[in-house]
Amino acid sequence: MPQQPFDYLDKACLAAASEPHGCSNAPVWQLSLVGRPPAEALRTALAHTLQVFPTCAALAVPLDGDAETAKRWAWQWPDTLGSQQASELLDVVDLTDQPEAALLALRQTLWDRFLDLTKRPGLQLTLVYTSNDRSELFVQHHHALGDGRAFLGFFTRLFGFLDLALRGQQPTADQLQPVPRRPELEVLGLGKWQKVALTLAGVWEFVRGLFRSLRRPVSELACNASLDYTGSNRILYLRPSSADWQRWRAAAKQAGVGLNALLCAAYIDAQVRWHAQPGRSPQRPLQRLVVSTIAESRPRDPAYQSFANHLLWPVVDVDLPAASLVELARTIQRQLQDQQARRAPLKRYLVERSVVLATPLRDVRKMLFEAKQTLVNLNFSNVLALPIPQLVAGQDASRVQLVAGNVAPPTTPRTALCLTTMACGQEATINLNYKASIVSDADAAEMGAHLLAALNDCSARA
Repeated sequence: MPQQPFDYLDKACLAAASEPHGCSNAPVWQLSLVGRPPAEALRTALAHTLQVFPTCAALAVPLDGDAETAKRWAWQWPDTLGSQQASELLDVVDLTDQPEAALLALRQTLWDRFLDLTKRPGLQLTLVYTSNDRSELFVQHHHALGDGRAFLGFFTRLFGFLDLALRGQQPTADQLQPVPRRPELEVLGLGKWQKVALTLAGVWEFVRGLFRSLRRPVSELACNASLDYTGSNRILYLRPSSADWQRWRAAAKQAGVGLNALLCAAYIDAQVRWHAQPGRSPQRPLQRLVVSTIAESRPRDPAYQSFANHLLWPVVDVDLPAASLVELARTIQRQLQDQQARRAPLKRYLVERSVVLATPLRDVRKMLFEAKQTLVNLNFSNVLALPIPQLVAGQDASRVQLVAGNVAPPTTPRTALCLTTMACGQEATINLNYKASIVSDADAAEMGAHLLAALNDCSARA
C-alpha cells in the first residue's frame, strides 16, 4: 500500500489527540445547504475527492516501534480508492420534521467524537436532511490531515465532483490528479545551512523567553488552571452585524493598527475585565499574558497547492495593565511585525520540529498533557482573509448551494478557551471554543460579552 512519511506537524497533531485526556484535535465544519444532495451522488463525489486527497483515507502507522514508542510514522492508504472507502466515511441522517434539538444533539456528538488515526481514517462526513429543501453537511477531520486552507480546497473539489454527479457526468483524468502533500521544509524554501543557522537562532529565542519568564512569570488565567479536558467541546458563536465590523475596522485604522491586532487586544482586555469581577480566580491582578496566534507558511500564490499543515505561531507577549486598548493593540502589532522581521516564528518552529521528530509519540504527549506550568494563556486564530468559498452544485431541481458555514476547532492544554474569527459569504463570526470541564457556558457567555464590549468601547472613542 502507498505510504508517505509523517512531517513534523502530522506527528505533533497526532500527539495532541488523546481520548483518555478528552482531546480529539479534530475540527468539525458545518456547511448549511439549500437543497438535499442525494446520498449516492455525495458518495460518488467523495470517492472522487479521495483520489485527489488520498491521505483522507489513510491510517497512521508507526515505522520504528509500536504506537507508544515509535518516533517515525507514515500515512498508509489502500492501492485503490473508490466507493467502498466513500461509503465508510459518509453517514446519512434524516432529521426531516424533527425538532431543532435533535440537530443540536447530533452536532454535540460530532464535536465530541474521537477519531483514532491508528484504527480508522481521520475523515468523517455526516449528511443531515433537516427539511424538504434544507440539509447540513458536517465534515470532521483530524488536524494531522491538514489545516484550514487545505480543507477549503477539499470542499471546493468535493462540490465540483458533486456538480458532475448531479449532472450525470464523469470527471476527467486531470480533475482526478492527486494534490501533493508537500514537505513542510520544501514549502519554506530553506537551504541546508539556512536551516542550521535558523535552528540555532531558534534556541536563543527560547532561551530569552525563559529568562523573561524567570523575571516575570506568566499569569495563570482561569482557563489555564486545569488539565481536565474530559468535558464536552463547546462553542459560543458571536455574530456581529456588518455595521459592527465596519466600526471596528474604522477604529483599528484610526489607531494605526490592523483589525487582527485590535481583535487580539480586545480578547486580552476581555480576560482582564472578566478576571477583575468579584469572586473570580485568580484574585491577583494579571501581570503578563502570552497569546499564540496562527500564521500560514504557504507561499502567497493562491495557485500553490499542498494538502497538509503549513503553519507557524507568532506569539504575543504583553505586560499588564495596558494604558488603553489602543495602546495594547499597537504593542501587539509592533510585536508581530518585529517577530516577522527577525523570522522568530520560523526559528521557533525549527527547534520544535527537531525535538518532536526525535521524540517517541508517548513522550510528546506527556509534554502536552502533563505540563506543570502555563506557558501560553490563550490561542487566537483570525482567518477572516480565508473565507469558506461560495459553493454550488447541480442545477434546477438538483441544485445544492452553500448558504452558511463555520468550524468548531478543538482545544488542547493549557488553552481551554480559544478564539477564532472566520467568514462565510457576507457573515463574519467570532467563535469562542472551550472545554466544559474547565469553562462553563455562563463563563463563556460573560467572556463573549466582555469581548464585544471592549471592541465597542474602542470604536465609540474612535
